[in-house]
Amino acid sequence: MKVSVQGRAAGDSECVLRVCDPLQRPYAEMRVPLTDNRGQAEFQAGGPLGSHYIYLLWPGQEKHSRYLNFRVDCETGVETGDDDFDMLFPFTREAMLLGRREYDMPSGKFVGYVSADTKNSDGIWLRDWTYGLPAYRHWERDMACGVVRFFEKQTEDGMVLDGIERVGRTWRVGL
Repeated sequence: MKVSVQGRAAGDSECVLRVCDPLQRPYAEMRVPLTDNRGQAEFQAGGPLGSHYIYLLWPGQEKHSRYLNFRVDCETGVETGDDDFDMLFPFTREAMLLGRREYDMPSGKFVGYVSADTKNSDGIWLRDWTYGLPAYRHWERDMACGVVRFFEKQTEDGMVLDGIERVGRTWRVGL
């Protein structure tokens, strides 16, 4: 990340930039020389996702004079240089998102995915949810809500039901 700095009105020859993660842990600090009261710094953003902080400190001062926030977010991608492999992830994601279901149930949100043979169902099969997990874990933000909804419906004898409909009704298919 590149940052441009303008010095104070009195004119400065240098400053210090300190970069902190969302928990205020510093992970980059550098002296920035200023020419004609201007300078630039470059650093690699890293650490946890969320709002990061850039603090500007002047020589002889303990407290920062300015700060700027920036967000670190991520999105999974594949770049191999081979078009056949590079298109596989976006193709899979786009196709799977067409089968995404999100239900607001009395006990909470439930996100799951249907497969080609259950696409006309208004419910989520545990097997579809489980088999799709290795793929959609790369873009879904809440991975626990699905398994939590299934376990909430677990019977006293330990049986986990196979499916949950939008209205909360469950079913079990014998094996």
